[in-house]
Amino acid sequence: MTMILDGTITFSDTTVQNSSSNTYALGVGQTWQNVSGSRTSGTTYYNTTGRPITVSAGSTTSASTGSSTSASVNGVVISSQNVSQVNCGVGVTFVVPSMGSYSVAATYPWSHFAELR
Repeated sequence: MTMILDGTITFSDTTVQNSSSNTYALGVGQTWQNVSGSRTSGTTYYNTTGRPITVSAGSTTSASTGSSTSASVNGVVISSQNVSQVNCGVGVTFVVPSMGSYSVAATYPWSHFAELR
């Protein structure tokens, strides 16, 4: 039972129970996995884990033409970066909902590509 008196919240039962929904919280029981060897620029991948995941990807260039990276989740562009400097990196980090899809495209090979799953 919860009572609100003058802006103060009072709980008559201070017992905290572990909710089964906590096991699906982002980061709980998940570890970072290096997936750079199995990811191709511009390809769509699907999160079939049954819970949200985090994706982090980036690339670095030494070419004079610069670098670009873009990412989309469920077909919606969430990030687009263009850098025209030499020896510069671009990257993205984002959450993919359960049963969602994502893709990341870069003009140069990945310097890192990992998933928290």
